[in-house]
Amino acid sequence: MHLGGLVRRCVQRTRCAEMCTQAWCKFHEVLGTFPAIAELPAGRELDTVHLCEAPGAFVTSLNHFLVCKGSS
Repeated sequence: MHLGGLVRRCVQRTRCAEMCTQAWCKFHEVLGTFPAIAELPAGRELDTVHLCEAPGAFVTSLNHFLVCKGSS
């Protein structure tokens, strides 16, 4: 049994995460660990490049992070 699957389901249920996958959770962890985006000044535009982004979990994770932070 893959116990990590329980984390994904818990995040999806408690945080209303769109397209919550293992990749979504990994990228959200990266965003929370490295403060470069978290410390972005209010009103500042953010440009990102996501290479080979299919089906889109990184983009939805970034969007969720920014909306929850109030930067969107």
